[in-house]
Amino acid sequence: EKYSLQGPKDDKFRPPKPPIVKGWIYKRGEYLMRMNRRYMVLDPEEGTLIRYTNADDFPNKPLEIIPLKDISNVRRMNAGALYQKSLHYIQMVYHKRYILACNNEDCANKWVTYILQGIVYSTYMD
Repeated sequence: EKYSLQGPKDDKFRPPKPPIVKGWIYKRGEYLMRMNRRYMVLDPEEGTLIRYTNADDFPNKPLEIIPLKDISNVRRMNAGALYQKSLHYIQMVYHKRYILACNNEDCANKWVTYILQGIVYSTYMD
């Protein structure tokens, strides 16, 4: 459940603006459960996380536009028995559970941090 604080939007309470983040990430397919490489763009100012098939599709051909305010949870997760052990996993909940992954732990941690910062910032700016 989401909680909100109503009050004046005074600049001293404004969260710092996170960067726009662009990069490759793996997303588990819904039906075949295989990991598909996707290009993602996180734009806190617009309040969106946008998924593309490849970098050439940016910005005109998104596969999906996810409003950051609709993401209810994002966190690191352990690789289960059905997952590739070489990847580092992220669980994101937005209407359904998304499994994302990176090639290294630092990348996975940064995506989680940037998405969380983007959620805070875009929620504040609403």
